[in-house]
Amino acid sequence: MLDAKCVWDQIVLRLRKRGLATIIDSKAVMRYCVALVRWRKAVQFIEENGEAYPLKDEHGKVKYLHQFPQVSIAHKLSLELLRFEQQ
Repeated sequence: MLDAKCVWDQIVLRLRKRGLATIIDSKAVMRYCVALVRWRKAVQFIEENGEAYPLKDEHGKVKYLHQFPQVSIAHKLSLELLRFEQQ
């Protein structure tokens, strides 16, 4: 799994190749890198565990499925990343 520093290095390298590295807002790029890493971790969790887990009653019978928090986290981060990418 990449960390934010690795993502930063990749993004800045791409921006330098396009001659854009001198005009970037470093704080915005930093936030993007952190959000991307968090999104990847949430997606990896979902891939490994699914989107929901069963909640059982006192007899062990499944009452209903409850969504893992990572599903909501991944969704919110994907919207945040999309906003960054559109700018």
